This record gives sequence, C-alpha cells and structure tokens, in this order.
Amino acid sequence: MIRYTSKGLWYQECYFEESFETVDIDILEYRYRSRPLPRSLWRYSFTHLIDLRIKEEQILSNFTPNLRYQIRKAKDREGIEVNMVFPPNNHEVDEFIHYFNTFSQKKVIGSIGQGPLNELVLKEMFGISSAFNREGHILTMHGYLVHKIESRVLLLYSVSPLMECPSNKTRNVIGGANRYLHYNDMLFFKNAGIRTYDFGGFYIGSTDKKLLDINRFKKMFGGSLTVCYSGEKACSLKGRIYLFFREVRDFLFKRKMLLQNKERKRDGNLKLKELSGQNNKI
Repeated sequence: MIRYTSKGLWYQECYFEESFETVDIDILEYRYRSRPLPRSLWRYSFTHLIDLRIKEEQILSNFTPNLRYQIRKAKDREGIEVNMVFPPNNHEVDEFIHYFNTFSQKKVIGSIGQGPLNELVLKEMFGISSAFNREGHILTMHGYLVHKIESRVLLLYSVSPLMECPSNKTRNVIGGANRYLHYNDMLFFKNAGIRTYDFGGFYIGSTDKKLLDINRFKKMFGGSLTVCYSGEKACSLKGRIYLFFREVRDFLFKRKMLLQNKERKRDGNLKLKELSGQNNKI
C-alpha cells in the first residue's frame, strides 16, 4: 500500500487483496483484486500467472520446447548474463528509468522523486532485473512490484531496444535474452519465498496484433489466466468531484470518437459511390 500526491489530490494505491485505509486521502486506487470494491469505478481484465510453489524443474518443463531451447541458447551459446537487484538503490533506479525512457515505445516514467514509483522504492517494493551481452551492454530490463505480504510479484515494466534493431540476428539475441531473464526472475523470486509471478495483464480482444503477439509470448511459459478487477474509489468530496468530471470527460471523448468514425465511414461510402458512378460512365 502506497500513498502519493498528484494534481492536488492524495492517492492511496493498493494491490491484490491487501487491506487499506481511506483516512486523509481523496482517491483509493486498487489493482488486480479478485473482486471489485463497492461504490467504485471498476473495470475487469485478465492476467497471466505462474505458480512458483512448484519445483524448479516443473516450472521449466511447463515451458514450450522452443522456449526452453531459446533459454539454453541465450545462456550457453550467446553468453547472456542476468542480474536482479532487490531492493535497488537510487542510482540503480535512475539507471533503469533512463534506460526505459530511452527505449520504451510507451509513455516515459517520471523522475524517481515523484509519484507511485518513488513510494515503491522507499517501501522496498520495487525490483529491477537486467540481461547483458558479453560486452556488458544491457539488452533488456524488467521492473517489478514485489509484494511480500501477498507473496506475489507483478511485472510493471519490460523494455529493450528490440524495435530499433534492423538486424534480425541482433533481434533474436535480444529476444532470447528477454526469455532467459524472465526465467531467471521467476527462480529468483521463488527462492525468495514468493508464491506467484504475475505477467501483468492479458489481452482478451482479437484485433490488436501486437498485443496478441504478447499473449503468445506469455503462454509459452505455461501458467494460467485469472480474472481481476481494478478501479478507483472516491474517499472525499474533492475525490468524488474529480472522478465525476473525469467520467464526463471520458464519455464526451468516446462520443466524439464515435461521431468521427461515423463521419469517416459516411465519407468513405460517398467516395465509393462517386467512384462507382464514374466507372459506370466509362
């Protein structure tokens, strides 16, 4: 459970089934719970879990044969080295943030001195793992929320320069290093007494090819899917006002996008009719 402030509001963020307090906060944020909280704005999703209570040999045998081959290749033939720091010091966190912000295709992480990431570091709930090649260059990094009480780790960040590599050979080396790093992370947390490794979400749609590829990657490690709930609960008048106007804003934005899509479809149909008329004249 962590507390932080943003845009004049005090937040409390809790994960999984941990208990929480609503005193002196404006908004309670909960993530990956087994059921939604009453009187909250919630959404459901799926996540992919690996049971770390089984033996190491069983964890490995649950991987696909191709995944086991790529892990062996990264370790024995490519000479990939892996490392985990938990808890990291500020210098190691700054290094991770710089690496993530350099190569991530998503929104950058803010300064270590701000927001929930800083609170995770202060409470020793953040872990960082890295994979290196023979020359000592970082190929990929993972950032984890480590919840000792719930005995569960959650993959928050995974980043590599994979998308910027024109060489297929280099991309294959990075991909193998990433797989090897996931496996080593699982063993590290298992030996630390953690029971569950959480890949951090699973796409349930059918149209986003990139997310479907990520699903296939996660399924290579075995494990199981489970439904979970995340949401926000207002704990003060200021929190209720903020969430109300946020919902209004989101509704208007979705409505705007829907109208734009209808206009594009209508314009497309008109263009097709126009072209069809010209072809008939010819």
